[in-house]
Amino acid sequence: MKKTVIFLGLISALNVSAETADYTQYVNPLMGTQSSFELSTGNTYPVIARPWGMNFWTPVTGKMGDGWQYTYDAYKIRGFEQTHQPSPWINDYGQFAIMPVTGSAKFNEDDRASWFSHKAEEARPYYYKEYLADHDVVAEMTPTDRAAMFRFTFPENDSSFVVVDAYDRGSAIRIIPEKNRIVGYTTRNSGGVPENFRNYFVVEFDKPFTYCATFSNDTVPSKPDGTAGISLKPGVLEQENFHTGALIGFRTGKGERVHARVASSFISPEQAELNLKELADRDFDKLVSDNRQAWNDVLGRVEIEDDSNNDRLRNFYSCLYRSLLFPRKFYEIDASSKVVHYSPYNGEVKPGYMYTDTGLWDTFRSATHDIACDGVYMSELSNSEQSKYIGWQGGFYNIAKIVGTGLLVYLAGVIIRYAGGDASGALPETVRNANRIGWSWVMALVGAIMLIIGVYHIFVLPSGGTKDCRKERSASDVARELTTVLGEFFRKKHIWYCLTFNIPFVVYAVLAYFQPTGGVIISAGIILEYFGYGFGFVGLTLFMMQQVAPGKHQMAHYAFASGIMNFGVMLPGMLSGWVCNMLGGYTLFFIVVTILTIVPPLVTYFVPFKYNDDGSLIAPAVDGALTQGEGTE
Repeated sequence: MKKTVIFLGLISALNVSAETADYTQYVNPLMGTQSSFELSTGNTYPVIARPWGMNFWTPVTGKMGDGWQYTYDAYKIRGFEQTHQPSPWINDYGQFAIMPVTGSAKFNEDDRASWFSHKAEEARPYYYKEYLADHDVVAEMTPTDRAAMFRFTFPENDSSFVVVDAYDRGSAIRIIPEKNRIVGYTTRNSGGVPENFRNYFVVEFDKPFTYCATFSNDTVPSKPDGTAGISLKPGVLEQENFHTGALIGFRTGKGERVHARVASSFISPEQAELNLKELADRDFDKLVSDNRQAWNDVLGRVEIEDDSNNDRLRNFYSCLYRSLLFPRKFYEIDASSKVVHYSPYNGEVKPGYMYTDTGLWDTFRSATHDIACDGVYMSELSNSEQSKYIGWQGGFYNIAKIVGTGLLVYLAGVIIRYAGGDASGALPETVRNANRIGWSWVMALVGAIMLIIGVYHIFVLPSGGTKDCRKERSASDVARELTTVLGEFFRKKHIWYCLTFNIPFVVYAVLAYFQPTGGVIISAGIILEYFGYGFGFVGLTLFMMQQVAPGKHQMAHYAFASGIMNFGVMLPGMLSGWVCNMLGGYTLFFIVVTILTIVPPLVTYFVPFKYNDDGSLIAPAVDGALTQGEGTE
């Protein structure tokens, strides 16, 4: 069967919309849920969310804190949980649950649980629906990035309730009857969070309460991860304890729908209320429609043509859906419309974007690096944090480069040895032939690897670009566009600064050419080279990102600047063997160079940055000289 996969900028910033196709019909959120601690067939749970949403929602069949929170073979639902769990092994944080019940005031997770059937279950990336047989209630939910709406269809009953369980290990709850609201926070987590970690939530109903009660533990467990029995406190509107929750009730008619609007924040209760505005004045059906379109806009960026095999379509789009859940948006929009986030590293509210969470255990490593580091992560840091990150990145890049190069050198040495190049009394011609053979095989190996990668890119990877980008263009059109891009690149003010960052490489070239014999001169030269490279790499990368790249041709200009930097790296790399010989062999060479790679991150940490954390300039008059004349493009 002929299959053509067209890549339409999956992770890029291009705003490509799916036309009329509904790709979500091929997504099965239940795929991989028939798992257990003993045997995995995926270890997934049905995530109901927006692409990369801050909060996920899921039906819960497992007990509170169980990493396998939903298993396909279970037959009872205990609630509908806000979750942030990347995998069952990492477990969850900031979770709480909502559950409709009828009859008596059932609040315990075992008592309130209801039988359910997969025949009545409808799970989409953006929507979930289930019939809760024990309570004769149809429960539906649909989310936004930081909020969600529930729709409960109740039977005719004088005793209809909704439970809000803030969970154990530290929580608080408060019922506000005059506003039809329940507010609170949960501190439930699996470790590794600051002491002030809280997930604040607000739940707002469209029906007045006729019954109010809270529940909490009667004793305090001796251990933070212990358990404690809970009891209902009718008429008590507020609790703060080890385990708290709320139960509100009302009279309902047959088929009456009650809506619950929910939002949360890791920053504050006030921010949770702001996040509730994501729902705006949209009704439930409008939210479902908007959320379906949001998924189609992203899923539709990868289009499979001429494939009538629905099983393949379901497998592909179900896996693509999973890959679009992480890393999650861990940032929020404050009252001043600024992007802020709660830092899980120091517990402070910081300006700027943050993305987090992914099941690194189960993730394809290249995708993780591209998305989390050079894609999403670094581009959304504040200028100050970005500068520090690039410094550390440069240090580890050099370590990896040395290790990788060292393996090739070692392989060449092995081949040379077997070719007789290091034999005692070997003739010069024999040594030259052995070196030629050894390095020819190594270079052939590198060439073969590059060829394989090239073939992989041509025949396996999708082509990229939008449909407009795939239009046939004449050679003159391409040349004219390239000329325009290059012209704008070299007209940018201070562009020639890029060339000055190659100066440290001159030291390396001089050492290789003149081959001094003094150990002091050689060591000083290498120290100067790597010290300069540490500053140069950080400075150049920042310059490229913040001064050169911005504008209409951002990606092309960043690529050009990167090319200039790498051109300066290639030349001294070709001469490194001579320097190695001057140091007396590979052992000392790699020891010295490895030690010197420690310098860039240490020095970078003390660089006097010119930007505040919010991106504003500390000295606008000075920095303005850098950007003046850049133009807005």
